[in-house]
Amino acid sequence: MSFSTIHVIAEAGSSIGYGHLMRTASLAHNLKLKNNADIVYCSSAGSDLSSISEYCDKIILTDDKREWETIPPGSLVIVDGYDKGAKLLTTLGERNIFRIAYDDAGIRGVNPCEVLVCGMPGEKAGRYTTPEGCVRCIGHEYASIRKDILSLREAGNIDTGNGTILITMGGSDPGDVTATCVEALSAGNYPLSVVLGPGYKGKAEEFAGSGNISFYRNPVNFPEMMAACTLALSAAGGTSLELACLGKPMALISLGKDQLDSAVTLHDRHAAKHLGYFANISGEKIRSEIFDLMNDPARLIEMGERAASFVDGKGPARLADIVLREFTNWSL
Repeated sequence: MSFSTIHVIAEAGSSIGYGHLMRTASLAHNLKLKNNADIVYCSSAGSDLSSISEYCDKIILTDDKREWETIPPGSLVIVDGYDKGAKLLTTLGERNIFRIAYDDAGIRGVNPCEVLVCGMPGEKAGRYTTPEGCVRCIGHEYASIRKDILSLREAGNIDTGNGTILITMGGSDPGDVTATCVEALSAGNYPLSVVLGPGYKGKAEEFAGSGNISFYRNPVNFPEMMAACTLALSAAGGTSLELACLGKPMALISLGKDQLDSAVTLHDRHAAKHLGYFANISGEKIRSEIFDLMNDPARLIEMGERAASFVDGKGPARLADIVLREFTNWSL
């Protein structure tokens, strides 16, 4: 038995970010490559799905939860979102639907599903409660890497950069850590490329004109910008794993408690420098740590090499193979 449609229920916005979309899109894309199925996204009426529109055959934006009841039995569904809890997963299971659930640090609590996924480093399996028979895909081996990132890695279109520091704090950055970073580094001699996500509403652009700073709002060439930088100052979420896949040295700031284990793991492997949790970091610390790194080219090279060996970019394909195997066994 196979499936003709990949249903995805996921959320995105200024309050929760856009990582839920990107990682589900990576898996859905790889499933489509292997099974030639359509991809249908269902999200809340206010969600912005423009960042993954290229992956979708159909997008449904609605607050009417009855939309999920139209998914036929025997289907495959990917669920991702902090408000998409065990009740939804249980309901889908009662309707004989194969469930893939993404979770972070056990936030959902209980995950009634066939396949559980968390592709972040340092995750602990004991945080997750799943039914007997559920396959747990936990750890960096299942890191969600976009096809554009993997293509750049495979083509070898990566170098040590031209001295540019890339600043990227995710799709929304509600704490406006971006502005803190820009202010801290604006007085330096290094060019700054500052990426603002689609949900960013902070004040970083007020520093335009104070130094060699360029701002980019949700740039379509973001993967190429990552590949071209000398050092990335990044949130410790999914983007950090894509930077690792590209072999880029990183300084990481944890924007949420769910990012701490990943950041610490990359730090301990000398694949990144973890500056700490955002609420505890001063602009002075950011400036000192970043300038120290930029003045140590040998360390940057070592960090990049260790990062690239840690994240191989094959996580979505690896995960898709497991999902297809489990779906086949489930449908027999």
